[in-house]
Amino acid sequence: MASAIADTSFLIDWIRYSKSRLIFRPFEVIYIPESVLTEIRSERSLTWIAEGL
Repeated sequence: MASAIADTSFLIDWIRYSKSRLIFRPFEVIYIPESVLTEIRSERSLTWIAEGL
């Protein structure tokens, strides 16, 4: 099982990518630390994260 840890910069940039759902192919689990979640302000970004849970 491959896993990753995402930081704020990565998430913000990646979510802008039109095929952002592809991140779930190589990684079964993506950990997002609470400190990263508190830095996310964009509704679009928060929705993308929530849908990926």
